[in-house]
Amino acid sequence: MDPAALFSQFAGAGSFMGAALSTQPRAPPNAFDEHYRAYSVAMLPRGGDRENVTYGGKIIMPPSSLARLTQLNFPSPWMFQLQNPANSAASTHAGVLEFIADEGCVYLPHWMMKTLKLSEGQPIRITGASLPKGKFVKLQAQETSFVEVSDPRAVLEQALRNFTCLTQGDIIEICYNTIVFGFLVMETRTTSQNGPPSSRSTTPSTVPGISVFETDLEVDFATPKGWKEPPRPAPKPVETMASRLGLDGGKNASGKSTPAGSRPGSSMGISGGTTLDGDLSFEAFKGKGETLNGRKTKGKGIKA
Repeated sequence: MDPAALFSQFAGAGSFMGAALSTQPRAPPNAFDEHYRAYSVAMLPRGGDRENVTYGGKIIMPPSSLARLTQLNFPSPWMFQLQNPANSAASTHAGVLEFIADEGCVYLPHWMMKTLKLSEGQPIRITGASLPKGKFVKLQAQETSFVEVSDPRAVLEQALRNFTCLTQGDIIEICYNTIVFGFLVMETRTTSQNGPPSSRSTTPSTVPGISVFETDLEVDFATPKGWKEPPRPAPKPVETMASRLGLDGGKNASGKSTPAGSRPGSSMGISGGTTLDGDLSFEAFKGKGETLNGRKTKGKGIKA
């Protein structure tokens, strides 16, 4: 057979298969509904020590999951709702990072295992999900030491690249400079915080998660958990001319009385009289003197 004709046949067959795949109707997200055994990424034989695996919002699934998602023509990015079959209240959302897990197993970040209240090897239900694009999220650091980070927004922006979606009420974990920080997802919105009040509706309770994949996300920080404002120092007393000259009634800079004998330029420490403060060690105008014409005078308390 002519090689050109053979190539034309293969090209035509390839075009037909591509057209058939593109016209295949997409199944609803919840058409993907599977059960697996859940393990933390620390149990992953290879790659469990990577930060984007341990401190992120994506899971590791088996190759059969990829085949199933492709068969369903599931739209990307692939997002899932994770549930604990034994506890219906334990639920979260996640993306997928790789399809290298053993068949029948999935590997989750440790914080996700805690959220779902799962132990190693317990069953987990994973259902396809379609989440709206998020525009606003409010986070609360669970450690007060996070305020010491020089540029927290940049750190968090870098860490959120390992997440496909966020779920309100979750406590996610990130790692910065070998330090693990937890963050409570307090609020998620599909509209910007800076928009008009009528548009600031919170994400519906039926869909408590938002997609953060390739979106301009506005992040707001709440006061860290356990944070206490440091005590403010007492204001210094206002210095006046009287205090500078020691004429402030015996008060020093701290507001306490100064002993009479220690006041600058004071002779109130002389014994034998009464001071202005009631001290019996001094009496005013006691002594002798002479006028300019030589006439002698008597001071108070001096007998003639």
